[in-house]
Order: sequence, then C-alpha cells, then structure tokens
Amino acid sequence: MIPGFVEDFDEFVRTRGDALLRYGYVLAGNAEDAADLVQEALARLGDAWPRVRKKHDPEGLGTALE
Repeated sequence: MIPGFVEDFDEFVRTRGDALLRYGYVLAGNAEDAADLVQEALARLGDAWPRVRKKHDPEGLGTALE
C-alpha cells in the first residue's frame, strides 16, 4: 500500500463529503439517491486515489465520476 493513501483519502472524505452530498442531492433530487451517488463516486475515486491525489483538484474528478 502507498504510504499516506488511507489517511489522505479519509481526510478528503471528511472535508469534502458534505459538499459532495449536497451536489448529489442537486443531481438526484432526494437524499437517498444522493447518498447512493456519492457512495459510488467515492468508491471509484478510492480505487483511483493513488493517481488522483497527485492532481490539484481531486474533487473535480469525484464530481465527474458521478
């Protein structure tokens, strides 16, 4: 495992998770579907995190994956 991988991703989710849920709500129109969208996006983002964390805007990719 890449050093700092889990900590970096956890920090991203803690700091940006609420904003992603709000964005998911705008897309889905309800809280349940918004949570599903964000969960799927974060699962995909987690798989790509070793590459994404080197970028300047990981949230941009997270919203693109939705």
